[in-house]
Amino acid sequence: MADIQDVVKVFAVLTLAWPNFKAKDGTIEVYASVLTDIPADVLQVAGKQLIASGGEFFPSASLLRTTSLSMMSGRQSSISSYEAWEEVQKQVSLCGDYYRYTRGICNRVPVWSSAVVEKAVSAVGYQRICETDNEDVVRAHFFKAYDGLVRRWEDETKMLPESRKIEQKYLGDATASMRAMAEGMVRK
Repeated sequence: MADIQDVVKVFAVLTLAWPNFKAKDGTIEVYASVLTDIPADVLQVAGKQLIASGGEFFPSASLLRTTSLSMMSGRQSSISSYEAWEEVQKQVSLCGDYYRYTRGICNRVPVWSSAVVEKAVSAVGYQRICETDNEDVVRAHFFKAYDGLVRRWEDETKMLPESRKIEQKYLGDATASMRAMAEGMVRK
């Protein structure tokens, strides 16, 4: 993982690319506080990518973080909802309906390019996709599921480790409270 020296190196390169940028006292420390969970080599490449991409303003810590995490997770090469739907249609034409490949008549099983596509198909229902008489409605449901899963994935990717720990702590507390309330209702 990056340490403050790695962040200083990336920051120095970025300031050479944006020579008019003047950092205030503590700026590097603020950047380091949100970037040290990222591997140093990824952070360096993300900095170079931002330079290559151009831009009028010096990259924010958020942009540097998002660019780094996108590179690590392959988001830059992810597909649109239209491309994902095209993939689904191709798999349906190759594999057929749910009954065929689960009963052993056909050994073809759909292969998805990502877990997000697979989860969106699961949310809508593979069998429903195969058997629909109204493809427009099913496609709209798929798009909504796929886009929602992509947004959730992006939000989780951007989350700081400290934020994730706090979320898990309080989510765990909320889950325990809900269980206790449910048990109290059942006992009465």
